[in-house]
Amino acid sequence: MKKHFKIWNMSLLFIVAGVLAGCGQSEKAEGNGSAEEINDTEVIQQAISEELDVEAYVPKHDDYPATFAAVEYHFMLEGGEEVVRDEPKQATVTYQESTEELFEGIDVEAWEEENRSEVLYGDFYLSSSAVTLNIFPEGGATLSGSELIEIAGQEVQYQFIENEADGSVIMFFEAGGVGYSLYYLLIDGQTEEDAKGFAQEIIDYY
Repeated sequence: MKKHFKIWNMSLLFIVAGVLAGCGQSEKAEGNGSAEEINDTEVIQQAISEELDVEAYVPKHDDYPATFAAVEYHFMLEGGEEVVRDEPKQATVTYQESTEELFEGIDVEAWEEENRSEVLYGDFYLSSSAVTLNIFPEGGATLSGSELIEIAGQEVQYQFIENEADGSVIMFFEAGGVGYSLYYLLIDGQTEEDAKGFAQEIIDYY
């Protein structure tokens, strides 16, 4: 498979995280049970692997349930006019800070059309996404302004973002021929080591 390397910046990743964090309920949701019941990463992993045609890995998080997954597609012009869906561009999984309150009333079909995406799993919640995982079928990407570190023998592009709270971490890396990016909020006592450990679980899978 041919790999396409892209340069990403922080603002784009923040947009991805924000768009998926605060919307409404999905009609394709698997249900609104406890965090443990809806933290079905195996279902999400299988759906993403099938859509992207890769062996993806979606880890569970000890504190935040994986509540939402969607695939974004490339679009192309056909006949110079009509826009049609092409190959998948990336998948996004969000791990929610809280599942106590849904954002009701979203038009999921309209959201999918606007974001050129298909919802694979889950609901939309009012709380922030504590962790956002992006999976790229076409290989790695380049994170502007990052430093290179090593996790479990794998080079990882790493960036710590300092803000008014406790900060956040962004990481880009490739494992098993699949590209991954992580946007990890350092809230609720989460540390940079926790973020690195989450990335290592993905790397160790391969």
